[in-house]
Amino acid sequence: PMVVDFLPSESAARLKTYTIEEKTVVAAYLNNRAVESLVQGHMDEAYAWARAALIQDPGFGNTYVTLGVVYRLSQHPQAAEQVLERWAARDPDNLVVMSNQILVLKDLHRLDEARLLQQRLARLDPHPAGSYYSQGLTEFKAGHFEEARHWYEKEIARDPDHAEFEFALAVCLVQLNERAQALVHLHRALSLSVDASERQRYATKLARLQQAAGAAP
Repeated sequence: PMVVDFLPSESAARLKTYTIEEKTVVAAYLNNRAVESLVQGHMDEAYAWARAALIQDPGFGNTYVTLGVVYRLSQHPQAAEQVLERWAARDPDNLVVMSNQILVLKDLHRLDEARLLQQRLARLDPHPAGSYYSQGLTEFKAGHFEEARHWYEKEIARDPDHAEFEFALAVCLVQLNERAQALVHLHRALSLSVDASERQRYATKLARLQQAAGAAP
């Protein structure tokens, strides 16, 4: 037998583990391919990969979300609503499904239903992903760099593998004249980034910061 562990052992020790079947592993791979095609704008390919994932394992919930997004971006909101509703019936408190359902309901001009679902989502998740980062941006723009640092660090604590959060913290640390720590977070942003233009932006900032650090007495 082989164990594949993508997390440091101290992090993995705090997580619940459960056994999944091979069909779920295959479905997860196919769904990832669907998401890649979706990001590249290849809707037909994305649909084909997502459909294959559902055939492989109809119980893998992430694929319903992916397929719902494919339908919505392909201007088929009714189909998107149906596929999302299928998984919502099985997992009614799924925040990701709910967020996508709200978008679909707005596309269908069912604004009252969208508003009610938005209120329910806010009750279930009063601090959605990215909210601390947004608060940090607000504080940064106001020149409150210590407060911005607090919010960025808070966001990174719950989502440690997001390149843009690391970059924002690095820029904030430069403003606080903590260049050594800024370099650490810039390096991490660069290592986490998968977008070529994003990587170039981080690399340019990193080079400038390293140059400034080398010129300092």
